Amino acid sequence: MAQQEHCRPDAVAPPRPKVLTAWAWVWSLVDAVGVGVSILAWGPATTLVTVTVLAGLGFMMQALLQSETPAPRPDWELRTCRALFSAAAVVSFVVLCQGVPEIALPLLVIAIVTHPRVLRLARGSRSVSPERIDLAVAAPADETVHPLPGPTQAGRLTDEELCLAWRRSFLGLERARTTIALQDVVRLRQAYLDELARRHPSGVQAWFDSGARAAGGPDRYLHNRSPHPPAA
Repeated sequence: MAQQEHCRPDAVAPPRPKVLTAWAWVWSLVDAVGVGVSILAWGPATTLVTVTVLAGLGFMMQALLQSETPAPRPDWELRTCRALFSAAAVVSFVVLCQGVPEIALPLLVIAIVTHPRVLRLARGSRSVSPERIDLAVAAPADETVHPLPGPTQAGRLTDEELCLAWRRSFLGLERARTTIALQDVVRLRQAYLDELARRHPSGVQAWFDSGARAAGGPDRYLHNRSPHPPAA
């Protein structure tokens, strides 16, 4: 089966989560004030050119960095927001350093230590293993969630285990709180989907033709399912 036939975005991932977090909203307001001050201090033309150049550099850096981590499709809106946000932050910091340097560094420190990623690191969040993905970190305290088989384990699962892992991985899509976490789960689901399509190409295509849903599974379309994983 051709790759495009079993890489359905609507089956692999739900709609993208909101671009801006509460942290980003707060600091976007700070950036807006900083850019406004820069317009008064530097002039509109200088400010516009500076923000445009910095945003362009930020956009290109994201493209270079994320090329090492393939995603289902580039998120242009998110990249643009990040680039503009970063450019405005640099301009705001420079303006503060010129006008009121005594508060520029404290604000920078506050912005860094309150960043969601820094807070997660402080709480001891673990990196995703290629052997398994643990959804328990994002699960409610009273709900038991077991680690999912990682992308490298997909070929070792039975058909039934693979379908079960596919359905359970949908929880990861709903609980992903960052773009990186979402991409991890999307890559995991793509590995499951690729393995299912390799074993049962006609069954997976029939599932797609029926209007495959991200939370569903192809179980009833897979004929001649084996109770054992395929031989290596």
